[in-house]
Amino acid sequence: MNASLPDFIKSGSTSTSSANHVKARQLLARKWAYLLSGTAYIPLAPPEIKSCLIDLVDRLYTALSDEQVNLELAGTVGAALVELKCTGPTSLQVTLEVLGKSLPRQAELRGEDGLADRITTLMAGLAAGYTEAIRRDVMDQQENLSRAALAATTDLQRNLAVSEARFEQIFTCSASGFAIIDLDGRVARANPALGRILDRAAGGMTPQTFIELVHPAEATAITDAYRTLYDGLNDRIKLRTRLLRTGGEPVTVSLAMSLLRDSVGNPSHYVAIIDDDTELALLGGQLHQQLLYDVVTGLPNRQFFTTQLETVLRQGDPAEELTLYHLDLDDFPVIADGLGRQVGDRLLKSIGERLTERFARERAMIARLGTDELAILVEHQRTSPTVPATIDMINQELAEPIYIGGHGVAASASIGVVHNPSRDMSPDDLLTAADLTLRRAQSGGRRQWQVYHPQQAGRDQEQMALAAVMPGAWESGEMQLTFRPVISLTDGRIGALEALLRWNHSELGALSHEDCVRLASMTGLMMPMGYWLLRSAVEQMCWWQRRKDVQLPTTIGLTWDQAMDPDLVAIVLQVAGDMGLRPELLNLGFPASTLHDVDGQAMDNITVLAENGFGTVVNDYGNAWADLAFLESMPASAVRVSQRLTRRGTQPGGHSHLTERVLRELVTVSHLAGGTVIVDGLDSPQQLAWWRRAGADAGLGTVFAPRPRTLTELDAPGGIAAWSALGAEVSS
Repeated sequence: MNASLPDFIKSGSTSTSSANHVKARQLLARKWAYLLSGTAYIPLAPPEIKSCLIDLVDRLYTALSDEQVNLELAGTVGAALVELKCTGPTSLQVTLEVLGKSLPRQAELRGEDGLADRITTLMAGLAAGYTEAIRRDVMDQQENLSRAALAATTDLQRNLAVSEARFEQIFTCSASGFAIIDLDGRVARANPALGRILDRAAGGMTPQTFIELVHPAEATAITDAYRTLYDGLNDRIKLRTRLLRTGGEPVTVSLAMSLLRDSVGNPSHYVAIIDDDTELALLGGQLHQQLLYDVVTGLPNRQFFTTQLETVLRQGDPAEELTLYHLDLDDFPVIADGLGRQVGDRLLKSIGERLTERFARERAMIARLGTDELAILVEHQRTSPTVPATIDMINQELAEPIYIGGHGVAASASIGVVHNPSRDMSPDDLLTAADLTLRRAQSGGRRQWQVYHPQQAGRDQEQMALAAVMPGAWESGEMQLTFRPVISLTDGRIGALEALLRWNHSELGALSHEDCVRLASMTGLMMPMGYWLLRSAVEQMCWWQRRKDVQLPTTIGLTWDQAMDPDLVAIVLQVAGDMGLRPELLNLGFPASTLHDVDGQAMDNITVLAENGFGTVVNDYGNAWADLAFLESMPASAVRVSQRLTRRGTQPGGHSHLTERVLRELVTVSHLAGGTVIVDGLDSPQQLAWWRRAGADAGLGTVFAPRPRTLTELDAPGGIAAWSALGAEVSS
């Protein structure tokens, strides 16, 4: 049977979140509950744990929404975790990591001023509440011991022998310090535990007054406690205070005091129970370390770095230059997976130490932002090196091998640089700018670096924003299938219809097939969307051909990922079978670069599809000499010349005889191998004429069809009839 829900849940949720953000909060609570359940035994069912944590997430949002972060409310979240029994060794660490990483990315919180500082303050309040609840739990246990001691003293009047035996057992064996103090303040008796806490012999504390063992700054509070107990204003008093060890060294303790009475009810002694809080203080230091520093490298973490970044942007001298370097270690997973995670961690630690040493003379902060990502923030001085010199220094440092377990291991990094950013940028915007610049540098290969340019970054961000919303646009029906004709250059007839994507964007208008493929490839959407294109195109063409009683093949260009997909053949066969499509009416285009490996998956796919009767085309043909090497053994029925080569045939100012000879030979060799030559990107009569003279068999481009059309539009004026007429005209 599950334990009953904690009191803080029974009272009802205090959430004030709007309906638009409920789902985001629930996802955060679910992730928190999942990770937290692995750190300690929580005596509740998973749905109840999730319900509790949803309430706590709401509290955190409420605490953040106040003008000043509500530390008291944040503290209640930490206390609630203790009440839930989330007191495992890593329970608080997991909580701080989950919330510290997730809260800054919540859409509900974006745009708030000083969000990083507020979240840091919120996490500190939560940690303080957690520590305080732990302390209270310990003190409650102390109180139970105190009550046991009081009970033993009371029982002394009934059964002195038994009571003394019980009291002596508790008094002597307790890990807490006990002191019995007479009414004039002298220590009548102290147990060994108190002697250990104060580094004194237990007998050496008598007949001292208890005040002599108290730090001078705390004496007034202890005197007031005496008076309060004696006057009966309180039955017991708990406080945190400082006592003195031998030699005057202070020690922080938790003190619980109560008043003993004699058989007639008159005050006789005070009982003090003392616990050393040194371990709690150390725990607080460890919590601070975990909150702000990376465990593996000891470097500041993203949370701390973001806070420091905001401080520098807001309080630094605008006249001084500032540079942010965002590093991504190239192929770090290869090292970590190949040699083990421990080797990867030691490499990261070594890199952190080396960079810290190299930047020791600079006003710089080095932080670990992610698994294999580091950041370096440099506030320039007169002697600071230039950005290129700094990049060289970083690369040299990373290239120096370290030896771990007999292996010499080194690394390289791609680096995005934001030099002298506007002080009006927020830390999040600055980190985003550095990340965008890093990704652009990585597109050029390993160990590359680039400097941030606002215009380029703006374009990159726009493209990423489009890629991010593309799944929603697909689901809402903004993605549409269109077709364009493949025209015979001999007689101008339509030989096939190629299926393409078109995104009818509400603001940008129609985005082309090439744009759709590029954007979808940025997020991994192209694989499912590519197969949607395949199935939808076959379905629409089968319907259209039955209605028009025509037999036109459908051509579909595969992406690199699709061509390499082990499931490609099975999917194509299933689609054709479901639609009743004859294989010869479906042409599938493979990127030429995927076929260079004769033993690769793409070669297996094209071979099996050709054996099953499907038309196979090599797309982007002629970009590399390797394209010619495999042509003779290639089971392809056609090659499609790369658009880059299409333009070479009719460049302004003419072309060399060598270029013309190479392009003509390309067509000749393809014919000798038994393939049909299709030319893509024919956008002018001059291009059409040149490639027809070169011997090309078919072509595509705006010279035949100014724009792709939907199947519905094919029946309208300017549709397939116009394509046929235009094809016959330009090919004559």
